[in-house]
Amino acid sequence: MTQYTLPFLFLNLGGEMIYILDQRLRAQNIAVEKSRKVLDDLVRIMFNPRFMEELFKPQEIYNKAALKALFHDLAHASIMRLNETSMNKLYDLMTMVFKWQIFSSSHPRELILITLNHLDSMRSLVSCSLILKQLDTAYFMFIKTYGQMTCGELQRVRYSLLNFLQDVRVRVSLLLRQRLQNTDGSFVIPLNLQLFHGCETPGQIRVYSKEGIPIDLISFNPGGKYVVAEQPGSTELRGLRNTSLGTNIYSASRTESDNTLAGYEGHESYRKEINLLVAQLGGDSTKIPDETFSLHNSLFSTIEEVTSNDEQPTLVPETPSIEPQKQEAVDTTNAHTEALSKILAEMQPSIPKDQSEFDLLDLMDDLN
Repeated sequence: MTQYTLPFLFLNLGGEMIYILDQRLRAQNIAVEKSRKVLDDLVRIMFNPRFMEELFKPQEIYNKAALKALFHDLAHASIMRLNETSMNKLYDLMTMVFKWQIFSSSHPRELILITLNHLDSMRSLVSCSLILKQLDTAYFMFIKTYGQMTCGELQRVRYSLLNFLQDVRVRVSLLLRQRLQNTDGSFVIPLNLQLFHGCETPGQIRVYSKEGIPIDLISFNPGGKYVVAEQPGSTELRGLRNTSLGTNIYSASRTESDNTLAGYEGHESYRKEINLLVAQLGGDSTKIPDETFSLHNSLFSTIEEVTSNDEQPTLVPETPSIEPQKQEAVDTTNAHTEALSKILAEMQPSIPKDQSEFDLLDLMDDLN
């Protein structure tokens, strides 16, 4: 089922990218018109009909360098600009949050609901009717491809996603504050969980006879609190998904609830949180000119890469430049990859010669 994994990766990672950029635009009080233009341009290009047709063709999953290069080109397809460090941080945050969502799913069919949550949220962030039609078209293509899959087939897709993301270990401040992640970048197995509709709560062992007839039922304490969803999540176009996985974790309501939870342990961690708060306060008090503006990277400062085989988290050395990654992607891509890249290149909008007004994300290089 690896041939059906790429649409899950692209749609969900693309949704996470839109969430992050929307949060930064709001945090820096960017004009509504310019914010809408950025988000509209990105979603319009992401869900171009030709691109979607090529994306949903059965094909092998991209290598990591090719997928990152694709999102690098997508992020620069609008009027914004990202330096290399900021793009690396953005991509790491996208992949880690999506990995947490896949890890936290309690049923294979929840993969579909996670993706539909991303599509629903992007629909609420755009304002153009043409883009809304593109999102609806992508929805129907997605349901046609995955709606009739069995639980076994979807579980194999889930394994493919986790295998692809298994070496991604980034500490995310939001997940750490919620105690959903350990300081080494691994995830915490939740003890309080809403199970998918129709599942049985842990805590019972059935004993069967040789004839396959249940003869005894043994109960035990599962060590957590598990609640079964009262109704299944809807896969209709504008239905109730009945899961928070795949929704915007950077929204104001989610952030306020996160702040009430305990942070990570140790004086060093508290000092980083204080430094982050000071940086955010300083960014908010900075006067932004009417004609030009930039977004500070305080959101990206809340993540740190860690190696996948170390017991103690350590910072990764300086990330290599984007150009060699792009070259590697070209050398190892297949025909579908080349077709997608060609379509994406054709969709690049023309940028005015005077770039000063459009450098939305000229983020700082000195990230902590």
